This record gives sequence, structure tokens and C-alpha cells, in this order.
Amino acid sequence: MAEGSQAPLKLVLAANESLDELFNDSWDNGKTSPLAGVCQEEIIKPWDEPTARDFIDTRLAMTSIRFTEAEINQLVEESGGHPRRLMQLCYRMYSRYLEGG
Repeated sequence: MAEGSQAPLKLVLAANESLDELFNDSWDNGKTSPLAGVCQEEIIKPWDEPTARDFIDTRLAMTSIRFTEAEINQLVEESGGHPRRLMQLCYRMYSRYLEGG
């Protein structure tokens, strides 16, 4: 963490807000976020279609389940390129397959 990108141990935090704003209760009395100067912020950009498809293919490769082309198109479109949303949608679809539906 404090050793930069080459640190042997990394902690990943995912948030919808900047790290500076994440702990806004720390602003009282001139304090800063407890993450200030410790964590490196990485902005995750929306995935393009090939990246989203590769994500789906890679995750399903370790299973016996395969989504149809229509399902993959729907997942990519509904996610809008947002990685977290794509993961959630894939999880739901995968769960339906496991349940036999």
C-alpha cells in the first residue's frame, strides 16, 4: 500500500466516490481522510464490448455453463460497460443456470 504499485500486499477498495470524499466525517476539525497519502486511487473506466466479452468468456471457461450469444449481448448492453454491473448481471444469470432455469 504505502510502497506503491510494487508492494507485496495490496488492499483493494471499491467505491463510487473519490477517496478524498469517501470518509467525509474525517473532515471535522481539519482532519483528512484516513486513506490520504496511503492508498493509490485508480479510476476504473467503462469496459468496451471486447473487454466485457473477454471477462464473461474467461469466467465461464472454468465451468460447464455457457451463456448464449443473445444472453451475452444482453449482458453487455445492460451493463453499459460498468464492470461491477456486468459482474452482478453475470452472477444473476449464472445463478439461474445453476437453478436449472
